[in-house]
Amino acid sequence: MSRDLDLTPDSSALLYQEFNRGNATDLMVLPMHANARPEVVLKTAFDESDGRFSPDGHWVSFTSDVSGRSEVYVARFPMRGTPIRVSRAGGSMARWRGDGRELTFLGPAGEIMAAAVAPKADSLDFGAPQFLFRTSEGIASYELTADGHRFIVAANEIDPPPPVQLVLRWFHFSPLARRVVFE
Repeated sequence: MSRDLDLTPDSSALLYQEFNRGNATDLMVLPMHANARPEVVLKTAFDESDGRFSPDGHWVSFTSDVSGRSEVYVARFPMRGTPIRVSRAGGSMARWRGDGRELTFLGPAGEIMAAAVAPKADSLDFGAPQFLFRTSEGIASYELTADGHRFIVAANEIDPPPPVQLVLRWFHFSPLARRVVFE
C-alpha cells in the first residue's frame, strides 16, 4: 500500500511513502519514464513519512520517529549523508517556502513553526524554529503560498456532528401543526 506525496520540481520523479509489512513507512521515489522501477529514498525500521521536495529538487523534508517521537528532518536527494533534524520539540508535515529559504512544520500542539534555511556549500543550515501561529490540534493538513505569507489549513472535525432528527407524522392539513419531532 502506498500514498502519493510530491513531484520533483521538474516532474521527473514521484516521491511517495510505502507501508511495509513491518508496520513502518518508508520513502520511495518513482522516476516518471517508461519502464521505471521504484527506488528507495529512505528505508529504516522507523516511520518516514510526509516527504516533500525542496523547490530546487536537491533536498527532501520528511517526518521520522527515529528519536522516539515525530520530528522533521531534511536529507540530500538522492540520499547522501546523515539527515539534518530541523524540529527540536516534535514536528510533522514540513512544507518548503517557494524560494527554499524557509521550512514550516506542524508542532505537536497544533502550532505552525518556521525555520530559516541558509544554503551552504553542500549542506543547509537551519535557524531555530520560530512560532508563527496556533491551529487546532485536529489539523489534517496544510499548505502555504509560495511567498510563505498565507496558509490554508484543513482541520479534522473535532466536535460531534449535530444529532439526527426523525420526523414522523408530517401533517399537511394544518399550517400550525406541520410536524411532530421525536428526539
